[in-house]
Amino acid sequence: MEPSAHRPRVSSERAFTIIEVLVAMVLLGVVLAFVGRPMLDGISGANKATATATATRLVDDATDRFRTDTMAALTPDRGQTHIRDASKLARALTDPAFVARSDDPMTPRVLQPADVYEASQTRLTFRADLVADDIPGGSGTECVTWDSSGAPAGRFRLTRVVRAGTACSSGAVLESEVLINDVQRVPGVTYDRLFSYGVLGAAPGCRVSIAPAATGIQMNRVVSIGMSLSALVVRGTAVSEASTRDFISIRSRDNSSYRRALGC
Repeated sequence: MEPSAHRPRVSSERAFTIIEVLVAMVLLGVVLAFVGRPMLDGISGANKATATATATRLVDDATDRFRTDTMAALTPDRGQTHIRDASKLARALTDPAFVARSDDPMTPRVLQPADVYEASQTRLTFRADLVADDIPGGSGTECVTWDSSGAPAGRFRLTRVVRAGTACSSGAVLESEVLINDVQRVPGVTYDRLFSYGVLGAAPGCRVSIAPAATGIQMNRVVSIGMSLSALVVRGTAVSEASTRDFISIRSRDNSSYRRALGC
């Protein structure tokens, strides 16, 4: 009987060589480059579309609200119930030392014949009937303030606050909202020049000129208000900007009787 020889078992499996691994990695990289680039482009495109839509919505919504508020600018104290004489209205609008009192015997009080209360490049306050009368505090005329101050460095913020009554600095807050919240500033845009004003000149020409601000009795000559607004939105690596510039006439001042009171 012959002794059996020990033979090693030959396996059908073998390990990959380093060259094969490298080749596979290169092929995988090529496949990913072809497949991944469209995916990245798709994500970038989606981010760009989102940023554009967001920037446009922010600017459009703020501009629409600004237009509505400005067109509603009105003080009830210029009505014939309170001022029945044209010369009295003229003096109330042109003489800073004149104190106008109501002609209504039921309300013998000091009048506030001006709509515009504050008119700077970054802050605007005026009287208007904006809140429904059935809302607490919304009866009569309110004060609305648009303000672009208070944002962190390199950012832009736009707020809107409505206060009850015509005492614009102390009325109870009826509405308060941040219309644009700390978005990045658009390069090259000067954000301290948000508002500008169409000011009616003196007679005989009475031409309207654009001023960066108005103070004192000059605020009574403001017949239109402009807002130059820009917003920049970043989504991922996508950046989009939206801008608008709008000038709105103050309806309560866009009439012959008001202009005649100013001598025009």
